[in-house]
Amino acid sequence: MNSDALGAAAAIQSAASRPKSGFLPFALGAVLLLSCMPLLAWRGIVENSVTIDEFAHMPAGFSYWRTGEFGLYNKNPPLVKLLATLPWLISSPSFESVWLERVRQPQFAAWEPWVIGEWFLRANTRDYDALFIQTRWMTLLLGMLAGVVVWAWSSQLFGRWAGLLSLSAYVFCPTVLAHSSVATTDVGAMGLFGLAAYALWSYGRKPTLLRMLLAGAAIGLALAAKLTALLLLAVLPLLMLVMFGRDVLRSSDETPFGRIARPWALPVLVMPLVALFVVNASYGFRGSTTSAWQGPFDSRGAAQLAGLMRLLPLPFPIEYVRGFDQQQADVERLDIEFLYLNGEVSLKGWWYYFPAAFAFKEPVALVILVFGAVLALGAPLRGKGGGQAFLLLPLAAILVYMMFFNRLNIGIRYLLPAYPLLFVMIGRLANCAAASVNNPPWGLRARRVTGVALTGIVAWQALSVSRGGPDYLSYFSEAIGGGDHGGRYLLDSNLDWGQDLKRLGEFVRNNPKQPLFVAAFGHVDPAMYGVEYAPPPEAPAAGRWIVSRNYLAGMGYPMMYTAPVTMRPHLRVEWLRDRTPTAQVGRSMLVFDVDAP
Repeated sequence: MNSDALGAAAAIQSAASRPKSGFLPFALGAVLLLSCMPLLAWRGIVENSVTIDEFAHMPAGFSYWRTGEFGLYNKNPPLVKLLATLPWLISSPSFESVWLERVRQPQFAAWEPWVIGEWFLRANTRDYDALFIQTRWMTLLLGMLAGVVVWAWSSQLFGRWAGLLSLSAYVFCPTVLAHSSVATTDVGAMGLFGLAAYALWSYGRKPTLLRMLLAGAAIGLALAAKLTALLLLAVLPLLMLVMFGRDVLRSSDETPFGRIARPWALPVLVMPLVALFVVNASYGFRGSTTSAWQGPFDSRGAAQLAGLMRLLPLPFPIEYVRGFDQQQADVERLDIEFLYLNGEVSLKGWWYYFPAAFAFKEPVALVILVFGAVLALGAPLRGKGGGQAFLLLPLAAILVYMMFFNRLNIGIRYLLPAYPLLFVMIGRLANCAAASVNNPPWGLRARRVTGVALTGIVAWQALSVSRGGPDYLSYFSEAIGGGDHGGRYLLDSNLDWGQDLKRLGEFVRNNPKQPLFVAAFGHVDPAMYGVEYAPPPEAPAAGRWIVSRNYLAGMGYPMMYTAPVTMRPHLRVEWLRDRTPTAQVGRSMLVFDVDAP
């Protein structure tokens, strides 16, 4: 044996003989990383104005507390909205139960949540921003909870260094920071989806009755947060088959039923029942009925599922079923007339929208980490590394559904349930680096080089994201020039979600000019921030025009805060595209000084 091989063998033996690093240093590292989230997110929480979905989600959530009814904005289950509005039980903003009766008039059809949101704004104008800041801190806590899941799962699956790598990538993800800074259902649903997948993996690692019940409860929490969690139930039989497949084949039971039913049919039956109980509990067992699936339905998907559910007379919350029907109808009809990608507008969407949005929105360093983790799927692992099916199958289900069955191409936020799984998968890179030690004589050197490279990539990601704030909703990859150039590639909740009205007020105070025409995307009136303006006239006119990027690209969403409500084709601002803007408000609005039309 040559000297190099002897030296490498001695080094491996020495490393193996050293005591393993304790849990505490890694836990402290995780705490320090998680503490970066509020440091990075607080300015967005405080400085961003109320976005278009917050405007409706939070008053709807508060209505559940006040009235015990769950019909308002039932397209999303109530759990996250209930959690986010917990501080309002102390703040006690004005909310009239009679609004729920008044809003059922025909002229408000399809706009009920936003009409209630407008009445809520008028009743709480003085404290409006402060109220929503309270709910945003609750959302941030849910985002940090998801970070704990990422760290714990990656640490147990791939090792303690892997846990810190996964958590670092998570904490410095701009999309996570963006949606942890606004009070919507997206981040809470993301965290609970990740928690449910982690609970399933924990059961697969050590199947016990307690873990089976906990996994079912976690799935129920995810289902009570967002309907995307139904994908977990769809892959549950496959996960159990993967987990118990060998035991089924090796079973000595005499009957085929005994070989199949005993190991994996029980969790397939028990977990959904426990999940259903939790879902009903999230509605306070209000409207729980076995006839919830009787219809009539607006969507084919709900009607088809109802055929199965009628064979299983289980109590479902009636508003949960109605919300599912409405969501499916939105996907099937695709009533949204403005889908935007890479400068093009479509009525049908693109199968590659979400991969493209990920590449445009996320830092180059994070894209490299994800790409590397995918390439590392075939590499050897150090330690057990088992149960990766519980990570990969739910991830595949989300990606396939979003790419080929969900045509709502209006924001990367729809992909958020996949994010915890992606970040856990990134931890595989650290594990592969550790596994290289077993390949002398270059193993130790490869481990050091890989460790330095991963540290450098994470530092690069952290620097890019820190410089791209504080409005992470409009963050875009440095590869395309950052957020100032993002409007060339993506719009809607990727860039322009109504978050810049406070910045608009500051701009107008520092740069007064009249006449001022404003077309701001969203539902909050710019006048709330001292902006004296007029809606854009139907024809080009001299004056200062401040226009949302969404409207400039041709979006026909109504300006509901104006009277009368301004809707396309009356909102004619496309002619401004050929002009050079003189300034920018945040990243979502452009300023045009027009001397002559």
